[in-house]
Amino acid sequence: MWNMARRAFTLIELLVVIAIIAILIGLLLPAVQKVREAAARAKCTNNLKQVALASHGYHDSNQAFPGAMYIFAGTFSAGPGTQGYTVFVSLLPFLEQQSLYQAWNFATPILNGLQTAAVPNPPGATVLSVLTCPSDVIPQNPNVAVKHPPGTYLWGVTSYGGNAGSQPYPTASLDGMFYPVGPASSPVMSAVRIADVTDGLSNTLLFGERSHVDANFDALVSPVPSALSSDLISGYGWWGSPSTFATADVTESASVPINYLVPSPLPSGVSSQQAVNMRISAWGSGHTGGANFSLADGSVRFVSNSIAQTTLVWLSTRAGGEVIPNY
Repeated sequence: MWNMARRAFTLIELLVVIAIIAILIGLLLPAVQKVREAAARAKCTNNLKQVALASHGYHDSNQAFPGAMYIFAGTFSAGPGTQGYTVFVSLLPFLEQQSLYQAWNFATPILNGLQTAAVPNPPGATVLSVLTCPSDVIPQNPNVAVKHPPGTYLWGVTSYGGNAGSQPYPTASLDGMFYPVGPASSPVMSAVRIADVTDGLSNTLLFGERSHVDANFDALVSPVPSALSSDLISGYGWWGSPSTFATADVTESASVPINYLVPSPLPSGVSSQQAVNMRISAWGSGHTGGANFSLADGSVRFVSNSIAQTTLVWLSTRAGGEVIPNY
């Protein structure tokens, strides 16, 4: 009679099978990561396309693009100051967010972020998918504001910023597509119209990405980083920011290269405040090698980190008269 006893795997055979499985996983993992990043980049591209189209919809209705911040006199924090609302608030009706726009408190914008028992999810805390890139690492969204008046204030963070030209903060250069406007802006400026973009819509940036990861920045502003600190780089980019400092939240510039990070140690002659200002003004992304941008004609393209800084500046100004090279 034949011996029908089942033969088990030997230890060597088992190890070989495990090794083969490990090799297959090692081969497949990079491919899976590439597919995920491709999907994230496509989603980001679509987001910027939607924001660009919303801006043109706003222009069609108002004969100008929105300001980076519409500023009017009021009370912001513990004392007198100025407040207003951002470009992204202006675009809400054109991003299929009419109900959120109607819920916005334009009289006292800071209250849009105040969390109470009656309003646990204030309008400003809304995290909008169209304003968030899947590759952007945002540790806490919405972000908790720690320097507001007494109370808990929550603000949704965006992965995008409008083109503020050669410098948005602390003093706007006024040569880009977005800058503060309104009765309390200084100087009082009119919002940009298509006719003002004499460099051509296809040669001028409209919106682009911002990155929320920079360990050296966080170490510079907070020796003991806190997950609740709105001073960390992850705390910049409140799309509904109510203060005059909102230009640092909703615009970026060509003042530094794409994906610029705070160097450590700081270069000679560069103060901590200057380093902070440069970093919060930088374009950047969680994608490899560059960042996505929408142009003023509504198109979207990926721009490499290696782009010449002069070319980036020329793309950021709306009426410089430069001849833009291939990039």
